[in-house]
Amino acid sequence: MQHRRPQRVSFGIILIVTFSALQIFAQQALWHQEATLRLAALTPLPLIFYFSLSFYLRPSVTVTRDALVVRNLFTVYEVPYKSVVACGGRRALTLEVSNHGHLPVLAYDTSITGRKQRDALAQEISARKVNADNSNVRFSKRYVMGIAELLCSGTTILLCAVSFALLWTRV
Repeated sequence: MQHRRPQRVSFGIILIVTFSALQIFAQQALWHQEATLRLAALTPLPLIFYFSLSFYLRPSVTVTRDALVVRNLFTVYEVPYKSVVACGGRRALTLEVSNHGHLPVLAYDTSITGRKQRDALAQEISARKVNADNSNVRFSKRYVMGIAELLCSGTTILLCAVSFALLWTRV
């Protein structure tokens, strides 16, 4: 079962619509300007758009039979229930994992909805911890910054460098 807060998804959609409107407004406002100025002003928007989109839509928690799969912004953790020492945190759900320290769960920060969903997930983890048989599951951490992130970042940095170089040579 995968948990993703609907408030987080709806806020992400509002953010997408806002950035799209901002980009359209910026294109219209700079329509009569030079091409290099338009390029310099609009180049960072796809990067901002992509990372804000992934920040609000990517974090999730999947509860499986043997382990808890926590998907944060750039990492995926597979945590066996037996290795969870405690669940807590003031704003976000934080798992204390034996031999691995504290693990923040970005899908359950309480800044938007409060603590009910976070506490319900913590209780579910505690209940599954008692009955878990995790002999074949080990703690794992994978980085998920893939080709999309690298291409988006690299293209934006390259376009920023080109546009600012063009602006610098004009002045």
